Amino acid sequence: NRMKSKSTGLGNRHIIKARQYVESARQLLAEKAGYDGVNYRDRQYVRKAGKMAWKGVLTALMGTLHHLNSREIIDFSVDDYRKILSNHSQEKLLVFNGAYDNLFKAMGWDGNLVGVVSESGLQNADDFIGWCDTQNLSVDKAPN
Repeated sequence: NRMKSKSTGLGNRHIIKARQYVESARQLLAEKAGYDGVNYRDRQYVRKAGKMAWKGVLTALMGTLHHLNSREIIDFSVDDYRKILSNHSQEKLLVFNGAYDNLFKAMGWDGNLVGVVSESGLQNADDFIGWCDTQNLSVDKAPN
């Protein structure tokens, strides 16, 4: 059920890489984490998959943020991203927060073995990356 959307072409290589991270996370879960239809059995692979998919979300968002000085690397915190997103789409802010909670915290940090947590996080990642592919968010510095 992956959505196809009209791409802006901006940051396209970031979107491709972001989707690769999410697909690699799915593959890792399928091949290594031992799913019994309800839960995964191997916390180590759930953690790796969560971190990998979260990296995909951040890669898509970083590729979407077009800085006024493109040579400058700006190091944003999760709260900075939230502030930026709140100015553009409350709906996608919720999706971003869901990805953060499920992929980074529950899977990547805690190694949560519950299958619906992983699926929800991966779906959030797909949705958010698809949205990023249609956006051009201009930011020149981290929000205050």
